[in-house]
Amino acid sequence: MADSPRSRARRIKQLFDIISHNSQDVITYCTPGGICEYVSPSVYHIVGYSSEELLGQTIEPFLHPEDRHVWVEAIQAMEQGTDNERVTLRILHRRGDYRWFEVTLRIQRNARGRAVGVIGIGRDVTDERLAAEQLAALKRKYEWILNAASEGIVGIDPKEHIIFANPAAAKILGRTTEEMIGKPFASVTAVLGQDVHSQSLFACTLVTGQVITASRARFCRSDNTYIPVEYSITPINEGDEIVGAVMTFRDITDKLAQEHALQRSRDNLKQAHQLARSGYWELDVEHDHLMWSDEMFAIWGMDPNTFSGTYEAFLQTVVDEDRQAVDHAVQESLQGQLYEIEFRIRTGRGEVRCISALGQTDMDADGRPIRFFGVAQDITARKEQELALETSRELLERSEKLAAVGQLAVSIAHEIRNPLTALKGFIDLMHRKAKGNNKRYLEIMKGEVGRMELILGELLMLAKPQQVHYSMEDVDLLLQEIVAFMSPQAIIHNVVIETSFREDLPQITCEPNQLKQVFINIVRNGIEAMDGGGTLRVLATRSGDYVRIDFVDEGIGISPEKLQHIGEPFFTTKEQGTGLGMMVSQRIVAEHGGRMSVQSTIGQGTTVTIELPIALHRNMTATDEERI
Repeated sequence: MADSPRSRARRIKQLFDIISHNSQDVITYCTPGGICEYVSPSVYHIVGYSSEELLGQTIEPFLHPEDRHVWVEAIQAMEQGTDNERVTLRILHRRGDYRWFEVTLRIQRNARGRAVGVIGIGRDVTDERLAAEQLAALKRKYEWILNAASEGIVGIDPKEHIIFANPAAAKILGRTTEEMIGKPFASVTAVLGQDVHSQSLFACTLVTGQVITASRARFCRSDNTYIPVEYSITPINEGDEIVGAVMTFRDITDKLAQEHALQRSRDNLKQAHQLARSGYWELDVEHDHLMWSDEMFAIWGMDPNTFSGTYEAFLQTVVDEDRQAVDHAVQESLQGQLYEIEFRIRTGRGEVRCISALGQTDMDADGRPIRFFGVAQDITARKEQELALETSRELLERSEKLAAVGQLAVSIAHEIRNPLTALKGFIDLMHRKAKGNNKRYLEIMKGEVGRMELILGELLMLAKPQQVHYSMEDVDLLLQEIVAFMSPQAIIHNVVIETSFREDLPQITCEPNQLKQVFINIVRNGIEAMDGGGTLRVLATRSGDYVRIDFVDEGIGISPEKLQHIGEPFFTTKEQGTGLGMMVSQRIVAEHGGRMSVQSTIGQGTTVTIELPIALHRNMTATDEERI
């Protein structure tokens, strides 16, 4: 049975009510005069008014004063025959502020074409409007920045076509921005440079997202001349996709000229310092005018145009520690004594040089100083040679001590090892059958014999060539083994061992057992240095081409006088030490191509630092004799 017109109308009304109640837009129906006859309930959630409050009213009181003409013009246009109009205007919210609405108006006409009502659908576009205004403001700000920048800035798309260019870029290239936009970058600049071969400047950035900084090339100007530039490239990302890149560049013609001039000056100074030369000076005592020869300026590394030519200006070039002695010698010379002194200066290049000076003073008839003159010579090389000679002497003395220790070790090994083995065997045999105090005494004897064996082993390591087997090892794993091994002893001494190892530590080439011996010796020393307990920190990091290991204790520290003797044969800071442990440790570290240093502060603790080279290339099996 077909639905009656009344039933269909009822269903249509129900459907309209559902749509109007759930719509996010505001639906209105007004008379041609603008009186609201219907307002959808959604108006409450958007502008804070209920439908009942708006029925029977016109929209004009709710419009922003600046937007009322927009509404009037739209109504007039529809009255003149337009059926649809779309306007954007502001409507007053109940709380007092205005919201932006995009309103679509459609006029309803009767069969005679006369307007009988206006249907309006309004959508809140406040957030979109604010976002658009913020975007426009941000765009204007970036345009200001681009236009004000002194460096050239261009952007390219994935095909390397220029999508924007600032005025500075156009000026550097001798073009206009209009000439550049849309053109392939390579066709605009015709790049030349040592870092440009078969691929473009942007290839790596567009493919892998690599950021390029401080690179150089030559760009072609519109007059076909090439200029040197320094440039950087940054990718433009949208999500995970690279959609282009931005290049900043600047003309470095003047910079290159300065670099070439500076290099020439450095070359000239370098050649001058290779010559054995001296300079002379003359001081007008009365007028305090100091004259230097060209050689003096070369030695001091100073520009004659920047030197004020006074005695005080010279004195300021002397290092602080020597300044008082130099001034005292000059004052004595002005009283008639010979001026002869060695001192240090800081040159115009910031270098510290050693100077030997000789001079004398001319007096007038009344014995007053008139002229103070003399010569100066750079003796830095001689001082360095003397220091090197002194260092060689110290190394020779140290080598002689090591040789003596080696000879002593061989003698001890020959005379003591066999009797010691026999003593150890008989003590073990007696210990099995002993009881009571005898057993305890024998245990003490066993401990002392063990200590004698340890000392003997250290002596033999110094004297006897050892065959070692080098392998690639992880330092952090070796240290973890040592920490686990020494933890019981640390607990007995109320010491906590803390570790901090960098995760990406590279491997080293080493003999693991020898390094373990070094680590155990240092950890044991650190534990024993903290009588009242404390924390021993073991840190492992990378330092350039080395793995750096720091052992930091909170012990009593070592005085500077004792610290300088650490590592010498039989020198120790412990009551029962032999001084061989650190000596052996230093030797092992040195044989691994590493460095070992000790810093200590009384009352604060000691830090032992070991640096071992990364992936040291050497024979995997070698003897001490082969490495000498």
